[in-house]
Amino acid sequence: MIEARNPSQLPTTGRHTDQEPCRVTVFRKGQPVWQDYLPRSALLVTGNELFWAAACEDGSIHAWSPAGRRLVNALILESQPVIFDCKDKWLLCVTAVGMSYVWDMKNLQSPHPPVSLAPILDMAVNSLQDHVTPGPAVTSARVNSEGRIVVALSNGDGFAYSPSMYVWQKLSEVWWVGSQYWNSGAVASVGDLRSSSGSKGGSNVSAGIIPFLEGGTASETMVRGKAVLLQRLVKQLLSREGYEGFESTVSVAHLENRTAAAMMLGAKEEFRVYLAMYAKRLGSEGLKEKVKELLEGLLG
Repeated sequence: MIEARNPSQLPTTGRHTDQEPCRVTVFRKGQPVWQDYLPRSALLVTGNELFWAAACEDGSIHAWSPAGRRLVNALILESQPVIFDCKDKWLLCVTAVGMSYVWDMKNLQSPHPPVSLAPILDMAVNSLQDHVTPGPAVTSARVNSEGRIVVALSNGDGFAYSPSMYVWQKLSEVWWVGSQYWNSGAVASVGDLRSSSGSKGGSNVSAGIIPFLEGGTASETMVRGKAVLLQRLVKQLLSREGYEGFESTVSVAHLENRTAAAMMLGAKEEFRVYLAMYAKRLGSEGLKEKVKELLEGLLG
């Protein structure tokens, strides 16, 4: 456990440079292991068995080894950190202006340049309005074992950043409520895979991200009443001309979305589950061309 004790009162001189240092202590089994000091107050701390880190009020990031050795010079960001998370060797920091940083603290490098949250906060839509409109808020931001940034929003949408394509990808949204696989129980089976792999000492902690995001989408849509409205809309569409195959098409697309998301996240167990579901659905629908494309893609 890491603890940061900031000065309890302002310096008598009134200058921040004269304030007492922040005291950082790491404990193991209730006993202090090492201690260090920082010139500015710490806002957030995080860590695991590979490293410890603290984010300070001046936008600086400090990192230590398990024994308390400084891993790198202070990392200087453009604004104060508001979200601080780690997973294995990866450290994530989201700043007050919406910039997201990911670092590999083992090799002291980053998988991609800093990325802004603006695209997923409906900036493109809101900028077209003549008046100010409220946008969604970030309810969760984390990094998975592959170094992918995963973000959940208050409107139920879930995203992950692709370091190979340099773009945000939407993994979950209320649109998939129209799928026959929404809340179908397959998500729970993937969660079981995650638990079983963990009990065997597996290192794939990417499994469970898609169920987490879809669960958040389901919760937000239920709270806002959107799920019921969309389900009614789907039923109405099925009775209209030109929409006879709407539910089937959306269901297949939902499985394609899950499969692509699992592949991008590096979640092998999830990918196998969703791929099997997708292959069975293609067979039942008689979509021979898609089956052919799928086999060609798998066989290279």
